[in-house]
Amino acid sequence: MELDDVLFEIGDFGLYQNLIFWLVSIPGNFFVSWHIMATVFTAAWPSSYHCSLAEGQHKNQSIPVEEYDENGEPVYGSCHMYVNSSVDNTTTQCTDGWDYQAEFQESIVTQWDLVCDQTALSQISQSIYMVGVMIGSLVAGYLSDRFGRKTVFLVCLWSLGIFGTLTAVTQTFVGYCILKFLAGLVQPGALVTQFILSTELYTPNKRVYAGFISCIIWAFGMMLLAVIGYLFQHWRAFQIIISAPALLTFYYYWTIPESMRWLLSKGRTAEVRKILRLAAKVNRVKLPEKVLSQEISVDGQESTSRKDDSETTENHLGTSNGAIEMNSKSSDESKVTGVTLVNGTKEINVLEKSGKTEDEEKDPEYNCLHLVRTPKMALHTTVIAFAWFVSSLVYYGLSYHAMFFDENVYAVFFLAGAVEIPAYALLMPLVARWGRRWPSCIFFILSGLTCGGVVFIPEGTADGSSLFWIKMVLLLLGKFGITAAYGIIYVWAPELYPTLLRNFGFSVCEFSASLAGIVAPLTVIAAHNNIVIPFTIFGSLSLLAGLLTLLLPETKDKALPRTIKEAENLAKAPRITKSTGSTRKDVVDEPVSYDSVCTQTE
Repeated sequence: MELDDVLFEIGDFGLYQNLIFWLVSIPGNFFVSWHIMATVFTAAWPSSYHCSLAEGQHKNQSIPVEEYDENGEPVYGSCHMYVNSSVDNTTTQCTDGWDYQAEFQESIVTQWDLVCDQTALSQISQSIYMVGVMIGSLVAGYLSDRFGRKTVFLVCLWSLGIFGTLTAVTQTFVGYCILKFLAGLVQPGALVTQFILSTELYTPNKRVYAGFISCIIWAFGMMLLAVIGYLFQHWRAFQIIISAPALLTFYYYWTIPESMRWLLSKGRTAEVRKILRLAAKVNRVKLPEKVLSQEISVDGQESTSRKDDSETTENHLGTSNGAIEMNSKSSDESKVTGVTLVNGTKEINVLEKSGKTEDEEKDPEYNCLHLVRTPKMALHTTVIAFAWFVSSLVYYGLSYHAMFFDENVYAVFFLAGAVEIPAYALLMPLVARWGRRWPSCIFFILSGLTCGGVVFIPEGTADGSSLFWIKMVLLLLGKFGITAAYGIIYVWAPELYPTLLRNFGFSVCEFSASLAGIVAPLTVIAAHNNIVIPFTIFGSLSLLAGLLTLLLPETKDKALPRTIKEAENLAKAPRITKSTGSTRKDVVDEPVSYDSVCTQTE
C-alpha cells in the first residue's frame, strides 16, 4: 500500500497534520525571513552625520558646507572637517569619529563607523551572509538525505538561533561577518526541510494549498519583522529578538515526527506505523488494521525492509506546482506509467511498448553539458536562469532599499511584505487559466516600469510638497510584480527540462538566484551615491527578462518532457485536458484516485 493511500485513511486535512504544519512552518519561515531581511534594520543608515567636534568647536566653523537645501539651509559635509578654519580652508578626514542623527538608537553603521570610505562594509556583510546561503544550499539536500529531514531542520534552526544571538554580542565587525556567514550556512537547511516536513503529511491534492499557506507565512514573517524593528531600535536587542526564540523550539525533538518518506527509504517502517497510529488517534480516526499489517511504500516503491525481490521499481520524479509527472518502469519493462496533474485533475497515462525502440533499454545518460548542447536547450537554460537571476536580484533589492525611505522605513517594509500576499493569492488561478508565458512577461514588465518610474520622481514639488507616497506606491507595485513573476518561473523552470536533466536545470537556476542574492546588497552601496542607479538596473533587467520569457515555450496542460527532443518541441506539444487526455498515439488514459508528489523547494 502506498503512503498516500494511508494518508487518505487518517484524514487528508486532519488535526494532526495541521498541528505539525503550523509548528514547523511558523518558525521555519519566520526565523529564516527575519535573518535574510534583518540587514534593513541592523545596517540602517543615519539620516545625517558629520565629524565629531571637540568641546567649544561649532559646526559652521569646523565643517565645510557642501550645498544648500531647497530652504536655503546649509548641508554640511559628512566625511571632512577643517584643519584650522581661521587660517585657510584646508580639510582633513574626521579624526574623532562622527556624530549621527538617526531615527533609531544604534545600527552596525553607527556602532563601527561604517561611513565615508567604509560605507560598503555594512552591505558587504550581507553579501557574506548570502555566500553562506549559497554554500549551504549545496550541502543541505545531501545532509537531509543522509541524516533525516527532522534532524537537519532542528540542528539548522537551533544553529541559526545560536549564531544570530552570538552576532548580537560580538564586539568586532570581523566577528560579526564571520557569524553572519555561519548563520547563512545553516539557513537553507532550516528553510528547505521545513517545507518538506510541513507539507508531506498532507495528501497530494492538499499539498498545493499547504505550499501556498507556507508562502503566506513567509510574507507575515516579513511584516512582523517591521514591527520588531520599530519596537527594538538598537541593533543588538533587535538581533537577539529575531534569533534567541528559535531555541525555544527545543521540545520539537520529542513532538515533531521524522519524514515518513525518509523513514521508509531507510527501511524503518515500525517508526512510520507509530506515527500513523498517533495521527489517527489525534484525528479521531480508526485506522483499519489492514493498513498497519501491509507493507507501506512511497510512490510505488516498496520500503527497503521488504525482502521481496520479485519486482523492482525505478522512479524518476519531476515536480512543479503546475504539472507533475512520475515515470516508473516495471521489471519486465512492458509498460511505462506517467502521472500528470492537469488543471488540478490527476490522470495516469500508461505507455504500452511493443518491441524495443529508442531509449527503451535504459534511460539516456545526461550531464550538465546537455543543458546547452543544442541551440534550443541553450536558449531555454540561458533565459530561465537569467529570469531567476533578475527575480532574486529585484526581489531582495527592493526589500533592502526600504531603508532609504527615511519618512517611515518601518511602514514601507511592512507594506513590502504585505503586498506579497495578494501576489501569491493571484498566482494559482492566473497560472491555471493563462499559463506561464504571458503572465510572467506581464509581471516582469510591471516590475520594470514601476522601478523605472521611481527614477523619474523628484524628491518634492516646487512648493516643497513631498512625493514620498508616490515613490512608495511604485516600489510596492514593483515588489508585487517581481513576487508574482518569481512564483511563476519557480513553477516554470522544472517543466522546461527532460526528466533526467530536471535536477541539473533546477540547480543552475538556484545557483543563478544565489549569485543575485550576493549582488543585491551591493546595489544598496550604489544607492548611497545615487538611488537612480539601482532602480535603473532593476527596471531595465526586469523589462529585458519579461521580453525574453516570450522566447520560452508555454507548458500549461502539457506533459513534462522525458527526453531532450521532447523538451525542444514543447512549443508544438499537444495539450492534455480532462476531456481529451494525452494525444500521443502510444498513450492510453486510465483513471487514478491519487498521485504521489515529492515537493522540492529552494
